[in-house]
Amino acid sequence: GKPEPEIFRLATARVGGTRPLGVGDRLNTDIAGANASGIPSLHVLTGISGAREVIMATPEERPSYLGIDLLDLSEPQPPVTQEGDWFCCRSARATIADDGLVLARDGGEFRLTDPATVTLDEYRALAVAGWSATAVAVPELKVTR
Repeated sequence: GKPEPEIFRLATARVGGTRPLGVGDRLNTDIAGANASGIPSLHVLTGISGAREVIMATPEERPSYLGIDLLDLSEPQPPVTQEGDWFCCRSARATIADDGLVLARDGGEFRLTDPATVTLDEYRALAVAGWSATAVAVPELKVTR
């Protein structure tokens, strides 16, 4: 069973998959299993693990792609690039300062200390910024399109 990689390999072989993608809402089974089997993964925010948990995830549980729900299967995943200390996903920009997440928005910089609503691209930038740090404080996040 999940997260053992064999179940992912068997499923891929059974359907004759050539470009498998592990999709799930649980980091410790869906995403960890896909990662352990070498399959790219898409984490969706439809159930168990939320955005906060994704940003705080161990390397073994970090997804290849981030989405809100299964609609994101039909959308290209924009890359997150690094420009100096900033992580950018299209126009969204995030960084780490004093062990906390900072988001560039509306011409200013906002440290995320309280629960916040962020766009999907902001979430993607925040996740990669968070993964670049050894420890970071992450508030609860609601992700919208």
